Amino acid sequence: PRVAIVGSRRPSPYGEAVAEQLGLELARAGVVVISGLALGIDAAAHRGALNGGGVTVAVMGTGVDVIYPAGNRVLADAILAAGGALVSQFPDGTAPRRHNFPARNYTMAALSDVVVVVEPSSPPRRRSTYI
Repeated sequence: PRVAIVGSRRPSPYGEAVAEQLGLELARAGVVVISGLALGIDAAAHRGALNGGGVTVAVMGTGVDVIYPAGNRVLADAILAAGGALVSQFPDGTAPRRHNFPARNYTMAALSDVVVVVEPSSPPRRRSTYI
């Protein structure tokens, strides 16, 4: 099974802890955790899955060779080292562009059996933010 975990880039400490714990528990249960490698909930979900010894997949809104945000390079490397994957519908070299991320969210949903929104942005940016 595959579960996407999504949410705010600026979550509360509680929301971040929930995302990390959820990623950990799902990984321990053999579930592949999918998220977007963004700051906040996404990064917490990936960290939890890694801490749970599981596989996590980062669906990127850039080319796979462009880690965004750059501060998540270590996390991206850890995902790959643990047998996970960085995937993108965009060609190599694609820089972060605002319109790429809603498209990336659709891809995350398509790859997942279930999508869990841990803590949405407040106020929500737009309808297409979470699928």
